This record gives sequence, C-alpha cells and structure tokens, in this order.
Amino acid sequence: MHEEPFDLSRDPALGRELRALLDAGDATGFTASVLARLPERDSLWHVLAGWARPGIAAALVLGAALGFWLALGREPQGGADPAAEVLATDTPLDGEALMGFALGGGR
Repeated sequence: MHEEPFDLSRDPALGRELRALLDAGDATGFTASVLARLPERDSLWHVLAGWARPGIAAALVLGAALGFWLALGREPQGGADPAAEVLATDTPLDGEALMGFALGGGR
C-alpha cells in the first residue's frame, strides 16, 4: 500500500488543512501560507550567542581535563616540593625575609 506524505492519521486537523491548500492548485499561496505560520527566525548573531555559553563551558571543562591529564603524567623534578622541604627543616623561619619575599622584595 502506498502511503501519502500527508497521511490524515498522524494529525487529522493538520492533514485536512494541508490537503485543502494543496488541492487548491495554488503553489504560491500554499508556500506563503506555510511560511506565514513558521516562527520568526533569529538573526545570525542571536544564533551564535546561543552557542557561546555552552561553547565556553565545554572549552573550560576540556581545558581542565587536559590540565589534569598533563599533571598526572609529569613527575616532580628536583626532589621534594619546596614547601615540604621548608617544613621538614629544624631551623626557624626568618619572618622579615619571608615577608620581604612575599611582598616582592627578595627575588
């Protein structure tokens, strides 16, 4: 059995309306009628703006995952972490020297 593209069993009201417009023989009128019922299209900038937030979020997630992956493969060079070395020593810290370094004076 040949199925018509505008089968009434899918949506009877829409099928009758489309069939009436198609049977009228006015292709231009049919096209204008269908296009008039379509929602108004957004400009290209609105479409691109809709893609921006998901795109930025995806880039951030991808960057974080890539950074994590690269950090897993990298071995520490030069021994232990400097903070761990400072904490492991028995000598007291020089507060003035530490403050000078923190404020950018001791490079």
